[in-house]
Amino acid sequence: MKTLKDGIKPACFPPDNCCGCFACVNICTQNAVSMEENTEGFLYPQINRELCKQCGHCETVCPSVNNMQNPYNISQKPDAYAAVHCDEKIREKSSSGGLFSALSAMILWDGGIVFGAAIENDLSLLHIGINKVEDLWKLRGSKYYQSSINYAYQQVKRELLSDRKVLFSGTPCQIAGLYGFLGKKKSNPNLITVDVICHGVPSPKVFRKYIEECESDRRGKVTQVFFRDKISGWKSYSMTTVMEYDSQKTVFDDRNQRCSMTLHQDPFLRVFLQDICLRPSCHECIYARFPRVADITLADYWGVAYVHPEMDDDRGTSLVLLNSQKGRLLWDNIQDTVKAVSTDLDEAVQYNPSAYSSHAPHKDRDVFFNELDAEPLSILIGRYCKKGPFFKRIFRKLKKHLG
Repeated sequence: MKTLKDGIKPACFPPDNCCGCFACVNICTQNAVSMEENTEGFLYPQINRELCKQCGHCETVCPSVNNMQNPYNISQKPDAYAAVHCDEKIREKSSSGGLFSALSAMILWDGGIVFGAAIENDLSLLHIGINKVEDLWKLRGSKYYQSSINYAYQQVKRELLSDRKVLFSGTPCQIAGLYGFLGKKKSNPNLITVDVICHGVPSPKVFRKYIEECESDRRGKVTQVFFRDKISGWKSYSMTTVMEYDSQKTVFDDRNQRCSMTLHQDPFLRVFLQDICLRPSCHECIYARFPRVADITLADYWGVAYVHPEMDDDRGTSLVLLNSQKGRLLWDNIQDTVKAVSTDLDEAVQYNPSAYSSHAPHKDRDVFFNELDAEPLSILIGRYCKKGPFFKRIFRKLKKHLG
């Protein structure tokens, strides 16, 4: 991280375990805080000493400084469900069972607004708000690199002040950042938060390198990315890139435009799941535990075929955790659009270690980043990414029990 200039920061800000949530950027009335990329590609807050009034608000709202783990009325042991969307087309386009779409649609039908991460035209990842069900496709599906919140927290606050229902989705630390920014307003009855059971956020710089190498190898431009394509099934999900070619130079059919590789084959998924390029704060995540930070938690229900075989068809099944009364009320309102069965929480998370623990850093993490600019991903993967703890713990169990 870049060194801040002396004499312009509160005593503990920014903390070494900064999660990049943007709460400090949103709270600063002087526009003195900006987010800048470090050598690993992660964004960290930087303070302009000429603009900073040393009010300390940035430190006050910071979830990493204030350990905002259980901000209000969150259950220690939530109600848990295995669930799928009744609309198979929505489920097919979703990473898991399509429950985010069901929850979001209910808020939108009621005149509310839904916030989540959307991939921009340049493949950057930005938190945006949508007002129409027709735009849900922008937020649907997993994106495996860290989104920029930008000024979304400020927009959430304005919507709540106008008495509008808001659903805000994101990683647990982004939810905590929102709570820190809102202060007492986080208890607004119109605010519903949805977090995910998060493996950690990989470096956007690594993702950009992956895209650059895809374009170089295939001599085209990547225009779309699907991190959880179910073309090979939900359990062995694929990373799919869609290419655009100059028709005057090369003739390609549809098969050449799409490239899909499973999680065992795709370079980006491999480095992500091997924990070699995660943000440092993810390795000591205070949100990878219970109680959860949001009203509702969504995740893949890995191992569902072992616990609830009737809910598994390899098309994706969601694990839904209802952590607050607000979450339960929204859940009750979507029962006409989902198929769900109650499940035991301990059984539900036994194949999803990210629910209750963070992942230790890869032993070669530092040298991987030191060599990132000089070597292709394929070389670094061959050098450092063997089949590690994640694969041994999860996929061996799944193969044994799920067939």
